[in-house]
Amino acid sequence: DPLAQQRTVEADLKPVAKVKRLITILYGNHTHRLFPKVGDITRFTCDNLKIQYGGFSCVVHFIDKHGLQFKGFFTHGKKMIRSIADDPVRREANEQLQLKQHLKNKMGDCILAAKGHTHRLIVCEPRSQLYLTTEEKNIREYSTKPGSFIAYVHPDHRWFVNTGSFLRSYGENVSSYAEMAEYDPINLGFAVVEVNHRRITNVRKVVL
Repeated sequence: DPLAQQRTVEADLKPVAKVKRLITILYGNHTHRLFPKVGDITRFTCDNLKIQYGGFSCVVHFIDKHGLQFKGFFTHGKKMIRSIADDPVRREANEQLQLKQHLKNKMGDCILAAKGHTHRLIVCEPRSQLYLTTEEKNIREYSTKPGSFIAYVHPDHRWFVNTGSFLRSYGENVSSYAEMAEYDPINLGFAVVEVNHRRITNVRKVVL
């Protein structure tokens, strides 16, 4: 039942929250369905863990001793990501593009944007583009790169992430909602954002 699950989640996350490694938890569609009967169980969990409540969407400022490093936009999300392309290369590209389209117009100064909801583990990394300039009668080439957090960050220079899942779609003696919705099996896993010298240098998919 939901309250038993909530107690289990608290017990699992308490050690992480205690050492200040858990920033926030977001409100999602399952919590929303429970709201009329049990209230905002996510806010209650955050209060018990003494962490910031994220709501459905939030912007997190990642700050170190030197100040702001970068901003991240995080949302539970609602739109599905699905491609019926028959080739796995095209299917992956289609899913990355859908993810980018869902998130790119939300917060223009966040170099990292992520959503959950679909349970898929997808990373759409920045794409650099070559451009030419003329300097002192010479032609020189440069590549675009992620910009500063201070101003607008072009969507092509941001990281977009669908955060993955730990929930199996199929199991013996269990009929999950994913199975009943005819969802295809997906890789279980999560994303790790790697930060070096105050900048995001990689977002790594960890498949379980």
